Amino acid sequence: MSNDKVLHILFDGNNTAYRANCTTELYTSLGERTSAILGTLNITHSTLMQLSKLLEIPVKEVIYAWDMGHSERRKAIYPEYKSNRKKDKSEDDKIWLGEFINQANILYENLPLFGLKCFRKQGWEGDDLISCLSKAITKKSQNAQVVIVSTDEDFHQLINDRVMVYSPIKQILFTRENYQSLTGIPQELFLSYKILKGDSSDGIDGISGVGEKTAKSLVNSYGNLKGILSHREDLMKSKRTARILTAESLAVLDRNDKLINLDFVDNTPIQGEVEELLSEIPILDSRIAKDFLRKYQLSSILIKWDSWARLLSEVADNFNLY
Repeated sequence: MSNDKVLHILFDGNNTAYRANCTTELYTSLGERTSAILGTLNITHSTLMQLSKLLEIPVKEVIYAWDMGHSERRKAIYPEYKSNRKKDKSEDDKIWLGEFINQANILYENLPLFGLKCFRKQGWEGDDLISCLSKAITKKSQNAQVVIVSTDEDFHQLINDRVMVYSPIKQILFTRENYQSLTGIPQELFLSYKILKGDSSDGIDGISGVGEKTAKSLVNSYGNLKGILSHREDLMKSKRTARILTAESLAVLDRNDKLINLDFVDNTPIQGEVEELLSEIPILDSRIAKDFLRKYQLSSILIKWDSWARLLSEVADNFNLY
C-alpha cells in the first residue's frame, strides 16, 4: 500500500477482552482475576505487529470501543434483543461474569497509560461506536485507512476501499477485494445475507428455514433484498423460499434491517465526543504503565517491556507525525 497512508486500528473491546478471559485462568496472589487484562494487552501487541507487517502502513492510533449496556435503540425496536443471554446462570457463571466486568472496567481506565485510547457511552454498544468512528476517521482524512479488530462478522458490512476487518483468531484480513473468495458472497451483499439469516448470538431470528447456505444462495442468485423479493415466481417454487414473501417474514426483514444495519446508527448524540477523542493525543506513560503491570503481577510483559515500549511509542509518535 502507498506510504502516504496511515492506519487507525479500532478494537472491539468487549469482544477482545471476553475472548481473552476465556483463554486462561490467571489470578493475582490476592485472588483477583487478570485473564482478560493480560490477554487483551497481548492481543493488542500481537495484532499491532501483525498488521504493521501485513499492511506496511504506520499506525497512527489505536482505539478500544466498549459496550456500556445494550443498545437502547435496538431494545426499543425489539424488546427480545439479546434476551437469549439472560438465561439462568449458575453461581460460578455469575462470579465469572462479575470478574470479567471488573477487568473490562480496569482495562477501560488503564489502557490509555499504554497510549491506547478508550471510548464508551451509556446505552451504546461497541459496534455502533466503531461504525461512527470509522466513518468519522475516513471523512476527516483522505489518507486514513481503518482496520476493525473483532471476530464479530457484523462489522463486515462496514468494509469498503478504506475500511478492513481483521479476525485475530483466524488471522485473516477481510478486504473488499478478497471478501468473496473468503466468504462465498460479494461484500456488498453481506448485509442482505445477514438480515435473511438473522443473528442467533444476539437473539435475532431470521426467516424460518433460511439458514446460512440458503441465504448465500439467494444473494448470489438475485442480489440484495430488493432483488430477491422482485423474483417472486422463483421464490414460490420452493416452500422454504416462498416463506420469505409472507407478511410475517417481510416484517421480520424490515425489523432485522433496523437491528443489524449499522447505517441506522445516528451519530449526532456522540459527534462531539468522537471529534474530541480523535483529537486526543495518545501518550505512553512508561513508568505508570509498568506500575500497573506490577500491581496486577503481569511479569510476562514486564520482562520484555523494552520491546513493548518501542512498539507502543511508535504509535504515539506517529499520531503527531501524520
